Amino acid sequence: MTDQLAPDAWAAPLPMAYDPLWARLTERVAAGRYPEAVAAADHLESALDEDFGPLHPYTVNALTVRAWLTLLSAARTHAWAETAAHLVETTQRRRAAEAPDEETHRTLRNAHAVWTLLTSRDPETARELAGLLLPLLAALPLEEERRRCAGAVAPWVDGGTDRDAPRPASEHGRQ
Repeated sequence: MTDQLAPDAWAAPLPMAYDPLWARLTERVAAGRYPEAVAAADHLESALDEDFGPLHPYTVNALTVRAWLTLLSAARTHAWAETAAHLVETTQRRRAAEAPDEETHRTLRNAHAVWTLLTSRDPETARELAGLLLPLLAALPLEEERRRCAGAVAPWVDGGTDRDAPRPASEHGRQ
């Protein structure tokens, strides 16, 4: 359980046995080969999951690295649906593992931002993810941000449509 771990467990370096997997990942990142880096991060995460379990800081940190790389890759591949789903999953797992809030909130904000892209590009997937994303937004530290983000997602829950979502003031004819 995470409550039995030392407070600095989230910042601890990986055991040396994982150095080759980490090196493979960082080589691909340095070369700008993000899809390959995502695959390398997935391989590292799988190995850590097998050895330490899905909620161990090593595993959750590798998952978070994979989420970040998936986001970088999506900027080139436009695989926004998969990226949003992965960011939501990463946020859920970080919360279950009681990971540090700062990075969890960053992951959640990225999930919301990518979800927002989906509302116009892939409304069906946006509707599917809305029910998973909405309860996570309650963890955002600023009340105004929580209200704004939840207000954008809530209309999409339970089969809402893209037409049901509130539009920005500029779309209402205001100047």
